[in-house]
Amino acid sequence: SLRNKYLTLSFACSIFIINIGIIKGGFIDFNYIPQIESNTIESKVVLVNKSSIQNSQKIVETMINSAYAVEHENESKLIEGVFSIINDKNEGINTIKIIVSLVPASKRTIKGTDFANMWREKTPEIPALESIYFKGRAGFSGASKPIQIDISYPDKKILANISHIIVDKLNSFAGITDTN
Repeated sequence: SLRNKYLTLSFACSIFIINIGIIKGGFIDFNYIPQIESNTIESKVVLVNKSSIQNSQKIVETMINSAYAVEHENESKLIEGVFSIINDKNEGINTIKIIVSLVPASKRTIKGTDFANMWREKTPEIPALESIYFKGRAGFSGASKPIQIDISYPDKKILANISHIIVDKLNSFAGITDTN
């Protein structure tokens, strides 16, 4: 290799270029930060105005019924348990959080992300809704949201208009869901 240093160097470079081509060409799937399926599906509902406990409980009941409708549609046991929190002091006064624990992946017929998407579809329109999201994946990155945009402006009306424009623009892209 010392006698043919240019041949050795060109051979190493060609192997490197071939490997890059294989990865970029999609022959080998590569994820720098892989996403893993979760057995816990989370939904967070944020209401526009402070809602009564009775109204919040009705929303929780509706959301839980929607989750069980997904299980019923799949004709197999998917849900192991459900946990809900109304007006969690860490999340805010107008929030409802529902956590659905699924049976282990080996005992169910669908992925956690598929369950979250089906749950989103089965959930009827909620009155006085500001935002809602469903999460069925866990990642290693530590980031809680794939896309996060923080904006600030002194005038709240202008800020609200700008945020609506951004949300509308993001919703125009295929594959983007749960914007708020």
